[in-house]
Amino acid sequence: MSRIGVVGGYGAVGAAAVRALGGWDPGPIRVGGRAPDRAARIVAEAAPGGEAVAVDVRDPRSLARFCDGCSVVLNCAGPAFEVGTSVAEAAFASGCQYVDAAGDDALFAKVGGLVPPGRTAVLSAGMMPGASALLPRYALALSPDARRLTVYAGGRDRFTRVAAADFLTGGAEVFGEPLAVWEDGRKVSGALTTRSAAVLPFFPEPVTARPYLGNELARIAENAGLERLESYSVFAGERALAALGGDGDPAAADRLAAASELDLFGRRQYALLVVEATGAGDGVTVALRGSGASALTGAFAALTVREVLAGAVPAGTHHAGEVLDPVVAADALGALDGIELRVVHQPLAEVGFEEEAL
Repeated sequence: MSRIGVVGGYGAVGAAAVRALGGWDPGPIRVGGRAPDRAARIVAEAAPGGEAVAVDVRDPRSLARFCDGCSVVLNCAGPAFEVGTSVAEAAFASGCQYVDAAGDDALFAKVGGLVPPGRTAVLSAGMMPGASALLPRYALALSPDARRLTVYAGGRDRFTRVAAADFLTGGAEVFGEPLAVWEDGRKVSGALTTRSAAVLPFFPEPVTARPYLGNELARIAENAGLERLESYSVFAGERALAALGGDGDPAAADRLAAASELDLFGRRQYALLVVEATGAGDGVTVALRGSGASALTGAFAALTVREVLAGAVPAGTHHAGEVLDPVVAADALGALDGIELRVVHQPLAEVGFEEEAL
């Protein structure tokens, strides 16, 4: 039976991945991190028959011991800019396939240069990037005549310090371009403006929608020959939104994490992906909701591991949201506890606000 190694397996993302993998039971799970007692707790909770192993992503020998005997290694450790290719290098040296919950285009290129012939590496297996590319492809599969997409991603969520550090250090420009839109076969810079106090179906409260064209969405628009694709990062909390600056400031990640906690005080945490596809037909709107970005990221990373083990992903280097079968993957995510997938065969403007119950 295939052994799965999860590095960073007891953090918010890693624990969500272990829980999903434990439910699917594709093989014994090895949960690793610098605190083996914390790893042991998630093994006892979600991975019967698994094992907890100490591992330090800064120590190549520790990583080599952890990867030995695994069929696939999933990296959920962070911040991604500090981990770099260290886990991938150890996985390949041990003969493993590799999945990373994170990954911008620069890391994709670096890992792509390391992948041995016949081996598979899948990056960007998170909520965004990741599921934020899968769901538009799912909408296009349901509405193949669609020529226009509108995407909303976000909610009222918690930034862990690791997530905050990754977000602030990488910067939005690493993954795409703010205010840009895809139109008539090309990216148009500065074409859109931020929408404040926007009221959107599926979102249970007014939100700020900031235009942001991710690189993954630009590729999807180009490959599908879309007339137009506009995408928005959505924030329900004002404090986290105000704390998004501070690139290069060592304390900025702490401020962003603290601001997100204040935004959550007395409020329900959630993360949403909403996609509208329109064209010659009636159009379709799809929505995917979880208890937070970490939960959706862990679930999507686990699903990517499952598909790699099943042989559904070819050899080479891939972005998860652009390589997995969109129908199989979306349906599998929607079947998980704590995640809901909704499909409405109407454009977003015609979706009733009772859909907010999602």
